[in-house]
Amino acid sequence: MRKSFQRLFTVLTIFIILVAGMVSAQPKQNCSTPLIFGRRKGECIPGSCALLCELKYKGMGKCITQGKGMQCNCSFSCQRP
Repeated sequence: MRKSFQRLFTVLTIFIILVAGMVSAQPKQNCSTPLIFGRRKGECIPGSCALLCELKYKGMGKCITQGKGMQCNCSFSCQRP
């Protein structure tokens, strides 16, 4: 009985290690979304954009030109569906 328990424990340990490796090896995809803040439309403050993006999505926020104004665009890593 002791040997069968030891074999079962070994097999389960190997299985868990393999599954954990497959989960961490999944490819990640970059996602981006516009963040809206500020009093006026077309207004983007670089420091606030970066901070809000980091807090909300753990990403990187940059002000980009959008039409006649600026928009905060947040890029972050997301899992593939």
